[in-house]
Amino acid sequence: MEFFDNLFSIMLEALPFLAFGFFMSGLLKSFVPSNFIAKHLGKENWASPIKAAFLGAPIPLCSCSVIPVAMEMRRSGAGKGSVSSFLISAPETGFDSLSISYAMLGPLVMVGRLISALITAICTAWIIVFATRDNVTPKPKTEKSPCCASKKGAKGDDSKKSLKVGILTRFVEGQKYSFTIILNDSFKFVMIALIITALIKTVIPQGIFTQYGDGFLAMLIMVVIGFPMYICASASTPIAVSLLLLGVSPGAALTFMLAGPASNIATVGVVSKIMGKKASLIYVLSVCSFSIGAGMLFNKLIAIYGWEINYNQSGQTIIPMPIAILLTALVLCCALIPFIKKLPLRNNKN
Repeated sequence: MEFFDNLFSIMLEALPFLAFGFFMSGLLKSFVPSNFIAKHLGKENWASPIKAAFLGAPIPLCSCSVIPVAMEMRRSGAGKGSVSSFLISAPETGFDSLSISYAMLGPLVMVGRLISALITAICTAWIIVFATRDNVTPKPKTEKSPCCASKKGAKGDDSKKSLKVGILTRFVEGQKYSFTIILNDSFKFVMIALIITALIKTVIPQGIFTQYGDGFLAMLIMVVIGFPMYICASASTPIAVSLLLLGVSPGAALTFMLAGPASNIATVGVVSKIMGKKASLIYVLSVCSFSIGAGMLFNKLIAIYGWEINYNQSGQTIIPMPIAILLTALVLCCALIPFIKKLPLRNNKN
């Protein structure tokens, strides 16, 4: 019974802010042309990774849906640096992941996560550009993007068609995309993370990891834990809260949130496929190194300035309870609709 109480309270904390993130993602999908990114990231130079990091930051892509988009960018002529920078920044700094970070860990961790992710994306891309410079850019292809990318996003004339569509229609289509495609890509990982968080909060005593809570060893453990997990940036946040409850330092939790979504096995496999094994090795080592460095620096800043991390684990939401329940129900309903549609109808059997 305690497990379900913990799960319900954590869902009320996280899902309303996730709903806000999906709403903002829908707005971006509606009013940002789908070919805008590939158009500006074709040059293999020092400036393109910076543009890719800041362009990827607000784009509505989770750790799953960013993979086919990055593959399509590479096919369309984007450089290795731009693609790697986009792969890191897009899922790490999306509205959904930042919103849930603010809800469960507070504004300090949210800002730290945003800055660390952008620095990691840009510096990783620079290293890849420098180490694998071959002055060879793939010629644009017209193949369709696989996996969970939007089919409309793969068409070059999508932006021209969208200009002819009314604002209201574009708004509705964007929200539909966000609360179906993006939600379905990430929700199961979020729920798994929430269940794990509730289970850890119920079963494991608080403070068990205190002896590993600070220093390089703690950061390395977080990287080792995060690497094999295929977890989206939003789902890593509630797990980070559970790690804090077990005695892990805020810096180690930040390391987990950075390394997990950016360096999972699926992403590394795609990097190896579209940019080569050398680039994939540099990608992994760079992401892990900058994640550990960010965590250690974050701990140092907390010690110097006396910052407090007021993570939300009491079950009390920072928005009115009726609104929290309504938004939680909205997200759950949108997530359940695809499963309901797959159920066989009784009338069909008769």
